[in-house]
Amino acid sequence: MMHCAALMINRVPPSTIQQITPIWKALSSLSPLSVIVASIDGSIKSDLEASHALWFSLLIAATVLVFLGVVLEEAEGWVPYLNKILSVKEITEYRLIKRLAKLGWILIVIGVLGEGVFEVLVYRVDNRLHQFDEASLNEARREAGNAAESAKSAHGEADAVKTEADAIDKRLQVASSQLATAEAKLAWRSVSNEQKKILKVAVRAMRGRKIDLTWDGADPEQDAFGPQLARALRNAELIVDAGPASINIPPAETGSTGILIEGDDEEFSEWMAKSLVLAHLARRPVSIFPVHINGARIQIRIRPKGL
Repeated sequence: MMHCAALMINRVPPSTIQQITPIWKALSSLSPLSVIVASIDGSIKSDLEASHALWFSLLIAATVLVFLGVVLEEAEGWVPYLNKILSVKEITEYRLIKRLAKLGWILIVIGVLGEGVFEVLVYRVDNRLHQFDEASLNEARREAGNAAESAKSAHGEADAVKTEADAIDKRLQVASSQLATAEAKLAWRSVSNEQKKILKVAVRAMRGRKIDLTWDGADPEQDAFGPQLARALRNAELIVDAGPASINIPPAETGSTGILIEGDDEEFSEWMAKSLVLAHLARRPVSIFPVHINGARIQIRIRPKGL
């Protein structure tokens, strides 16, 4: 019985709770996947609560067995009163007392063993429920901006330092922005292994969809980045028709990172745009144009770098 109980509890290993949090954080911007992650959370907690109810009920049952065993073990004290009603022989009364006492000891032993086993199982489930609730609470605190509130409180307690810190922060932001702009102008776009992994997770719900990927083969930077992006999309199990082409690319709006998405499937286009942003292969806003394309597909065009 102890072996079966351990198997039932171990269906939800402690690492499962820690695994859910990073997945949730990585996919929080994709609402359909967030719903799936939330349902997994609820399912795990429901299993833990059901296990807790089962073991607690069995613990109560074991305690009742101990109580009954004590009552039967003390049969010598109450059987004589029963004899007044039943009028049994003295030898029969003696044998009955002995048998009831023996049964009482058996029930006490079984009940005490059961209490020990089920108390341990209840404690283990309580501990995992506590871990689950603690992880959920920490996540809620982070999402509520606990760090921002702490920073605001610290600034409020040190007004004299805040003015100087703000001035330094502004200078650092300007310098960082200038450095980032210079690096962006000099560096060619590329796709890292980490970006491939993020992109694959982000577009998991769209596996098997078709994409046309084109770029200007006369631009060396585009010609280097295009094949890398094509391999990343194929690695994400999308069907990609990619290659350089002579195309007339419309001007990009301010802040664009050189990605243009065209197609009449608005949901697929929006999902692809969010996924590219999540993988740091594009920054908002990503240009999306509703254009009819045959074959239930969308078209991704790589803009010249700098537009």
